[in-house]
Amino acid sequence: MSHAQVPRDTSVKRDTTAINRDSAGFAIDTTGRVVSAARRDSADTDSARVARDTLKAPMARSEIPLLVGIGEQYRWNRDELFATGALTLGELLDRIPGTVGFRSGWLGAPAHTAYIGDLSRVRVFYDGIEILPLDVRTGGLLDLTEVQIWTLEELAIERGADELRVYARSWRVQRTTTNTRTDVATGDEDTNLYRGFFGRRFRRGEAIQLAAQQYGYGTRDITLGSGDQLAIFGRLGWAKGLWSVDATMVRGRRSRDPQRRLFSDTEIPRLQANRTDAYVRAAYGDVENGVWVQAIAASLAFEEKTRGAGLDSADTTTSRAQYVGSAGFSRRAFRASLTSRTLVFEHMNRTALVGRIALQTRYAALSLRAEQQPGDTGSVQEASVSLSPLNWFAVAGSVARRVSGTADEPDVITGRAEVGVRVGRLWISGGAIARDTSTFVPAPIVYDTAYGPAFDTDRTRGIFGTARGRVFKAVHVDAFLVNWSKSGVYRPQLHSRSDVYIKTNWLSRFPSGNFGFLGSAGYETRSRAIFPRRDGGFDVSSLYRAINAQLEIRIVNATVFFRQTTQVLPVRPDLVPGFLLRRQTAIYGVRWQFWN
Repeated sequence: MSHAQVPRDTSVKRDTTAINRDSAGFAIDTTGRVVSAARRDSADTDSARVARDTLKAPMARSEIPLLVGIGEQYRWNRDELFATGALTLGELLDRIPGTVGFRSGWLGAPAHTAYIGDLSRVRVFYDGIEILPLDVRTGGLLDLTEVQIWTLEELAIERGADELRVYARSWRVQRTTTNTRTDVATGDEDTNLYRGFFGRRFRRGEAIQLAAQQYGYGTRDITLGSGDQLAIFGRLGWAKGLWSVDATMVRGRRSRDPQRRLFSDTEIPRLQANRTDAYVRAAYGDVENGVWVQAIAASLAFEEKTRGAGLDSADTTTSRAQYVGSAGFSRRAFRASLTSRTLVFEHMNRTALVGRIALQTRYAALSLRAEQQPGDTGSVQEASVSLSPLNWFAVAGSVARRVSGTADEPDVITGRAEVGVRVGRLWISGGAIARDTSTFVPAPIVYDTAYGPAFDTDRTRGIFGTARGRVFKAVHVDAFLVNWSKSGVYRPQLHSRSDVYIKTNWLSRFPSGNFGFLGSAGYETRSRAIFPRRDGGFDVSSLYRAINAQLEIRIVNATVFFRQTTQVLPVRPDLVPGFLLRRQTAIYGVRWQFWN
């Protein structure tokens, strides 16, 4: 299930004279902006003291490129992101056609996602900083459990022709009234999860934000594994007019017990590690309107402190400095940007350049992207286009050319094309994905060091279909099916997922908007996936079929939620060969926001 944002029509002038009040008592105009909120002290009704809530200039936000495609795109704001029920980035990416997620267990277990069968083609950008894989145990692949999606206010996914790019914007506050929130949840495997948020702006534009999440789960079955994590988010900043400066840190302290493979002596070893991503940013302008410039100095560090794991027991620290400079211009239908990203590590500097130009009109959208990597990595050129000559018909496509920096590797061209029709507010589309030559695929050695890199030697061909949007009144559907010509490395031949959900605020009964309901049921299935080994053999995962259910009820600012996944046929599948999942995982709790 996903809920995409609908672009606003900026050509329509809005009446700013009408004022109402939201459920928290704030005065808001018809654009939805908070103007002020006056609350008189009941103990001093004759005094002139009035507590006011005001909006300050927003802190900087990172660029999210134009997402080109048919119908709703994969983009969520803060409320929509939590409403998906996804607790990790890997779970969220399972909703995207062409992706296949692999994990060995519950929340803290290692998790990777392959895009078109390649585990290295999922990239994550957090506030403009590329989140790099620093844990040597993963063999250069990013463990998606390290990405703290609970800290975000917006997340968007760009489906490139041959790679998936995730753009994450961290949570910001604008009000001088203190914003706090508490999330509490519990579930199967003795799971307990807690979150707390605090944020406030001050009179001169200063900002302070603090947040933390802690989870833990355990089991006596060593084949299922146990783990916990404490993560914190902090920001100090200032903004006035178009200028903004902030210092932000995200740190996660993670502990994972050994997880043994079924019918084998091999296991995923114990892990105790800290990951810290911190940056200082100076910015001018808004990336969505006019001229903008941003400069970021970031530090990314991974510290392993595992004890009693043989050769892995020594403390190790891996760190990277990342310097990002970007500038761009956005105005109505046109946007352009240029980004320079420099990595500094082990007395080496590597700079990558990314340029973008995009144009969007009522009938067409075009996005051009070029990236030049340092050394022998090469470059990528990509073009995406969509055409909507009729309001019920659209075509879209994307093509990428990946040029290797070495003479002995051929260029790789990957393309995707689709056609869609709109029935009411439901978009139904279908198309094909193709890659013209073999590619090198790295191995997920975190699960087993015997896994080795491989070449996906055959030309890749696949067809897909999607259905996304509202079916009738409050009933929506989000579904996809991908069928490849044959199974490949980390690429099941068939993968499908469908979610039907009811989403309503029941305004006829609760015109104040203080009630919300979300209920969904879904089904996911995938065929077997191949895991090549260094000795020339391979392992094969089992079939996977699961039923997903979710329920959320909101009353004013409190949301009660329940989420459950049940495995069917087989009742204990393995996404990674030998690591069986639990038959059922459920989690439930409450999210409660306060304006003090």
